[in-house]
Amino acid sequence: VLQRPSKTASSSLLKNKTFALCGTFSILQQDLEATIIRNGGHIGKSVDKDTDYVLIGNDVATLPDTSKAKAARGHNVTVLREQYILDVNAKQQSLSVTSKYKFTSSSSKPKPVKAPPAKKSVSVSGHKRKLQAIEPPAKKAKTDSILKSKNFVLCGTLSVNQSEMKQRILENGGHVVSKIDKDADYVIVGNNAKSLPATKSAEAKALGKPLVREQFVFDCIQEKKLKNVTKKYRYDP
Repeated sequence: VLQRPSKTASSSLLKNKTFALCGTFSILQQDLEATIIRNGGHIGKSVDKDTDYVLIGNDVATLPDTSKAKAARGHNVTVLREQYILDVNAKQQSLSVTSKYKFTSSSSKPKPVKAPPAKKSVSVSGHKRKLQAIEPPAKKAKTDSILKSKNFVLCGTLSVNQSEMKQRILENGGHVVSKIDKDADYVIVGNNAKSLPATKSAEAKALGKPLVREQFVFDCIQEKKLKNVTKKYRYDP
């Protein structure tokens, strides 16, 4: 199970720095906030003249159209990738805010598409014949296969919204289905769930489908392997 970072400052690496978090991240936002606080930083709920940095996820391609993002542009606040916080915490040393960590609009612009190669002419027995240009195969979107071929049903309130949980499952090779049936592998409930609708529990029990805390998904992704559904992950209504 992920260890929650302490929310008490134990270092001053980010002392007097105020961060506003924007969008989704590779770890839970509450864990990222706790890591900032533990290293002496502060969390701002909005972006203003006192904000030092706006923090976004490592995989964000374009700045989200939110009030924080607009305010960051208005106040000329530097936008950083979450990797800056992760590296400061891991190395336990102050790091310069280099281009490695900065998000810039230019980095999100699509690369210009190259024109297809021109058709070439070759001579065969004194005759010229045009060769059709060969198009390179299209690259597939990169996904991990940690949850490959596993079907998940999302049930109730989670610590992240269901659309974000669905995205994480899909990015790691899994599938999200809408109902509990013979094809479902796991029924995911919130870490803090106290009860479930009787019909959901009955359906899962009748089909022998495990009710699993969402922490199971987080740990599989973090450890890059499909874990066994042990007692610590099971939800027992």
